[in-house]
Amino acid sequence: MIAEFELLKIAHDLTNTFDCLLFGSLGLKLTYPQLLSHAPHDADLITGNNRQELVRMIHWLQDMGYRVSSWQDIVDDSFDFDLLKGRIYFRAKKHIPLYEPVIVDMNYEYGTFNYDELKIMTSRVQGIRILNRQGYILALSSSDRKEHLEEARKLLAMSEEGTEA
Repeated sequence: MIAEFELLKIAHDLTNTFDCLLFGSLGLKLTYPQLLSHAPHDADLITGNNRQELVRMIHWLQDMGYRVSSWQDIVDDSFDFDLLKGRIYFRAKKHIPLYEPVIVDMNYEYGTFNYDELKIMTSRVQGIRILNRQGYILALSSSDRKEHLEEARKLLAMSEEGTEA
């Protein structure tokens, strides 16, 4: 069972402590749940590619009980933060008894768009900074995954109020 309460708490805390925003399936569940074909299993966030901010974020997550890794490498006191370059995201994982591990993916490098473009396309839901409709369309349209492209198509077909056009 997914600890959605922890995913929502960490998304709230991160987006209110750092310059980042929620996207992915957890964000869609809060904004456009009718688009989802599956329940969220993690929290996907986007932030800028500022090394000092990334290091602060990593240490903060560690203080919150998360184990942080960058690909196969555990991020600890001996980690070479230069390795983050080119790796696109880091993952934070926390074990909560009786639940599946809580997973937070923090994306900091992108292909066809940049964070400064996306961060102005947000709204707040339950106190969490989340991509708005335009932001989701931009982010999902740049994906190479069929599922994401279909979600973008459905969002394009919706009116601003979230109902079919």
